[in-house]
Amino acid sequence: MRFEILRNEVSSTSRALFLWCLGVLAAASLYLGLYGSIAGLVSGPNSMVSQMPEALTKTVGFDAIATGAGYAQSTLYGLLGFVLITIASISWGSSAVAGAEENGRLELTLAHSVSRSGYYLNMLLALLIRTAAMAATAGLATWAWNVPGDLNIDLENIAPMVLAYWLLGLSAGAASLSVGAMTGSRKAATGAGAALAVTGYVLNALGHQNPDWEWMHRFSPYHWAFGNSPLTHGLDGAGALYLALLVGAVIVLGLLVFRRRDLT
Repeated sequence: MRFEILRNEVSSTSRALFLWCLGVLAAASLYLGLYGSIAGLVSGPNSMVSQMPEALTKTVGFDAIATGAGYAQSTLYGLLGFVLITIASISWGSSAVAGAEENGRLELTLAHSVSRSGYYLNMLLALLIRTAAMAATAGLATWAWNVPGDLNIDLENIAPMVLAYWLLGLSAGAASLSVGAMTGSRKAATGAGAALAVTGYVLNALGHQNPDWEWMHRFSPYHWAFGNSPLTHGLDGAGALYLALLVGAVIVLGLLVFRRRDLT
């Protein structure tokens, strides 16, 4: 398989990738750099968090922010960082095939002896590389702020956290890439990625509201990634496996349909 398309795609979006990584770095600095100053406000029986409704704190992950690892996961990875990597991944996934098809670039590319499978896999690799770069930025920022921010995170748990974060962001982009390849519609592709991300977050939140609803966690990619608190407890093999299988399944489905459908 030739990689000219991959090199061109990564090169043409390198500035956007830099800005996305800069956004992750800024979010990490905003949140993690403050922990040493506000630790007293978020821990203890009289803390600000203890005065909040229990259901609310569990929904947004604030029930674990008494520790540096729990704080970093809840604020950086589970909130703003999650939003950033999800939006970027969906944007890249929806433009990979559907966006190229709508603006006429896909037909021109395929006319130059490029197979549909080769094009699809090149765009997939570009998505993998760019989301991995964002996840690695978050991990490096966590490592850099661990001592200055008084986070006291076990460094060996940063890699499992980065893996879970990457797979979660990748799943939304993979859904967009796949649906875009199946339909040729950028709107449908964007909607699919957003639906997966929002549904996963909502199912995780609802599962915290009532013990009778905890079964919803089994169907939440967000919970697969963060439910075992990888920054505190290390790698959750089952959760990572579920995310990897989800990504693999939607990618294969998209490729199978893309190879056979008529292009608009």
